[in-house]
Amino acid sequence: MKKRVIVTLTTSIIVVLAIGTMLIVSAQSSYRTMEKKATNLALQQGLVNGVTNAYVYNGSLAYITVLGIDEENERKAVFVPASFKKKAIQEVWLADGISKSEAIMQLQEQAKVKSVLHTKLGYEEPGAVWEITYIDNKDDLNYMYYEQKNGEEWKHITVTKENDDL
Repeated sequence: MKKRVIVTLTTSIIVVLAIGTMLIVSAQSSYRTMEKKATNLALQQGLVNGVTNAYVYNGSLAYITVLGIDEENERKAVFVPASFKKKAIQEVWLADGISKSEAIMQLQEQAKVKSVLHTKLGYEEPGAVWEITYIDNKDDLNYMYYEQKNGEEWKHITVTKENDDL
């Protein structure tokens, strides 16, 4: 009887882990497919000559941010909408605004930051924005958005522990 319980539990754990792994791989695969498609589109359209990074940014609208260099070796960000409509593609030259490290330094001067979770360049209503996700000294989750062109704060969202039961 004891042996049967151990075998059943072990089998159940293995099945749950296998299903979980398959779901995670499947979800990541769709993101990688979108990133690859956006990268190819940016290259084909001549918006960049080389790509250094690409990732999905989910804001008001979903964009795939493609970071690379143009024909003059200038660092550039191309924002490809998830719809892949060529007319809706946006672009900025990174030298024309604040950098990722400048945005993080600005945040650390402005807020009590315990740890920065991630920083992404995305596209929103005012244009290119740095989204910085961080934990503050109260252990609350925060999203700070700075406009890339001038470093102005665009939006700040705090998720407090009282909101955890949502």
